[in-house]
Amino acid sequence: MSATKASGRSATKPAAKRASKKVSKRAPGLKDLDALVVGGGSFGTTIASLLAENDKRVALWVRRGEQAREINREHTNERYLTGFTLPAKVLATTDLESAVRAAPIVIVLSVSWTVTDVCTVSVIW
Repeated sequence: MSATKASGRSATKPAAKRASKKVSKRAPGLKDLDALVVGGGSFGTTIASLLAENDKRVALWVRRGEQAREINREHTNERYLTGFTLPAKVLATTDLESAVRAAPIVIVLSVSWTVTDVCTVSVIW
């Protein structure tokens, strides 16, 4: 008789728990996302815009609060895409944890020197 049968314990490991889909009170607009784009530069903003134009609800994570406010209020990102109007379905946030938890798909498009930091922090959620 094996040791696991003798002790009465199951030999199988419990299934890993899925990440919680709870959305932070700091970012309540992150409900029902189709995707998260990490990186609010020109490329990240363009990809988020293309997804939104294809009827997807997209969050765009940016580091700076003033950039998030501009995107959400004015639907522009003048520092990186001068003269371009963003679709209303693009929601900018600085709350990376809540955005990662809310999004079924995460697309990382941040600059190379920040990718490791962003991905390392995100993987724990």
